[in-house]
Amino acid sequence: MRAITVFLEGVIPNFPISSFWLDYFAVNRTCAVDSMPRIFGLMPARFTYRLDYLIRKPWYQRAWNAITKRISNLRPG
Repeated sequence: MRAITVFLEGVIPNFPISSFWLDYFAVNRTCAVDSMPRIFGLMPARFTYRLDYLIRKPWYQRAWNAITKRISNLRPG
């Protein structure tokens, strides 16, 4: 693979793959599964579980939710 890449770099100007990229991909860049919670304190989750707030609701349902939320904020308690 390296020989082909070096040859194509010399023949084709601005060839998109370089021998440096081959070196980059040759190194193992994985980590343990528990790295995020252990090091950063973040618990990863699937996007589909966390994107419900982006689902567009009908205008009347959004209006009703806004009105009821505003009323509940006015009530003492």
